[in-house]
Amino acid sequence: TLQLGELCTSNDSCASGLCSLEAASADHRRCVPVELASAAGGAMEFRYVPATGSGGYQQGVAGGTSVYTSTITRSYFVGRTEVTQGQWAMAAGSTNPSSFASCGSTCPVEQVDWWSSAAYANWLSEQAGLERCYTFTPSNWDRTVSNWSDGVGSTGTAATGVAWSSGPACAGYRLLTESEWEWVARGPVASGTLTTAYYWGATVDSAYLWYSSNSGSRTQPVGGKLANAYGLRDMSGNVWEWAWDWYDTYPSGSRSDYTGASTGSNRVFRGGSWGHDATHVRSAARVGGAPSYRDRYLGVRLARTVL
Repeated sequence: TLQLGELCTSNDSCASGLCSLEAASADHRRCVPVELASAAGGAMEFRYVPATGSGGYQQGVAGGTSVYTSTITRSYFVGRTEVTQGQWAMAAGSTNPSSFASCGSTCPVEQVDWWSSAAYANWLSEQAGLERCYTFTPSNWDRTVSNWSDGVGSTGTAATGVAWSSGPACAGYRLLTESEWEWVARGPVASGTLTTAYYWGATVDSAYLWYSSNSGSRTQPVGGKLANAYGLRDMSGNVWEWAWDWYDTYPSGSRSDYTGASTGSNRVFRGGSWGHDATHVRSAARVGGAPSYRDRYLGVRLARTVL
């Protein structure tokens, strides 16, 4: 039986019961995690994303605020889709922060701030018996689910700080760094390359995303559009996704496993949404908001380092 991260050719060959068979390259078809099997609307599946290789990639090309060379040295597992309302409910019970709650359990959870998104990642780690990546202030703030289940990190006792002391070496679930997010998003298919505006090519294509021109002014069930090279869905559109980093100007030159500025006032979110135009759903497009910011355009996707 094959373990997480090992090459596979069928779901049955993996101890987890899932092989990332959607990946365009056979080398990226690996055994991947599955969590929350009983979640309404479907379990949380992950896909395998390789490290960049020593040459890195050009982060910010074709639409970013600037460009630099980013190298990612570890492979990682990334959520096939954004976290759904059904998956959030496994932690939060009947508390649903989503503006589009009527969309249902297969639609992305939204109106979750950065604090609650990071706390949810820790919650999932504990469910899976893994290390919690984030240390909150007050201590163990995240373990009281009612502090954040409504998507608001200031409900009850407010979170005032968080540390990610082990960085990407942490074994648990977490937010992607901004560099990881863009590398994932650029997985090329169709006429796309690592430098095109979108992973499928140079111009917007409704087959791959929900955005302002086709969404009907609302979120849509996750996973309904075509995947990128790693088998990931909705990397452009549907809802923006929180990343770990503070929003800041990019560094110059090159960086390896960059986790962003050490301080700031806004956290990054990426990917565009159902309510945004073609400019905002480009792989390089970046926005920031206060960690307490919540919006019906904004959700979260989780990751886990391959160790």
